[in-house]
Amino acid sequence: MKQYAQVLETLESEKKVKVEVRRHSSCGKCGKCDERNSMMLVINNSLAAKKGDMVVLEIQENDLLSAALMVYLVPLIGLIAGYLLGGALGVEAEAFRISLGFLLFGLTFILARKLGDYRAEKYEAKMVEVVKC
Repeated sequence: MKQYAQVLETLESEKKVKVEVRRHSSCGKCGKCDERNSMMLVINNSLAAKKGDMVVLEIQENDLLSAALMVYLVPLIGLIAGYLLGGALGVEAEAFRISLGFLLFGLTFILARKLGDYRAEKYEAKMVEVVKC
């Protein structure tokens, strides 16, 4: 996935830059963007971009898909597995089976977050081009 961004400032002796990415109308409201419909990111300045430059950022689509699956699908599988595990253990109480499902949901969500933090570099946007206006 490619996205255009504008360099707002250079940081750490020009090794990193702060960029502003405009949000599309199809974007959800995850809380990362401010009221101006934009998101601020700090990324590696691999192309020596300067303040005011427009750059193209890219995240590999398979990395984006794996992150989405990790965040959405794994906790859902944990929820269902917890409920089914309660039944497999012979628990008759529906409330206990549901509670076990939510417990595994929470644990798999925490696991997905930790794995995401561990693989954070893979999910970062990378600067691929400086656009000449």
